[in-house]
Amino acid sequence: HYGQRPAWTMDGLAQTVAVPKDAVADVLGALENRGLLIQSCEEPPGYLPTAALETVSVTDVLDAVRAAGESPYLNAERLRAEPPVEKLVRRFEAAAHEALGRHTLKDLVLSQPLGSAASEQTSE
Repeated sequence: HYGQRPAWTMDGLAQTVAVPKDAVADVLGALENRGLLIQSCEEPPGYLPTAALETVSVTDVLDAVRAAGESPYLNAERLRAEPPVEKLVRRFEAAAHEALGRHTLKDLVLSQPLGSAASEQTSE
């Protein structure tokens, strides 16, 4: 979608990244549920960001995908772990946020070759 390119469709994205459509659907659903994406009214629908790409951090996306399928009754915060495991998980999360926190979706879009395939995938 960036740079006036057509929005990605689920099929086009799955084909381009060589990931099963079900897995792509799960990720897109997680991003929609977190309010990071919306579907267009076209058929098939394209997926559009809800905010400017330079305002969405990579950690926002990672957190949305990692929390997919969680509920108030079953989520990472409610699971009990032994203190050493809990400490390791917290260190991992802090390191991931530190490493990725300053990077935005715009940074990824500008560094990835996937953007050139967006126009090809809409012709399916």
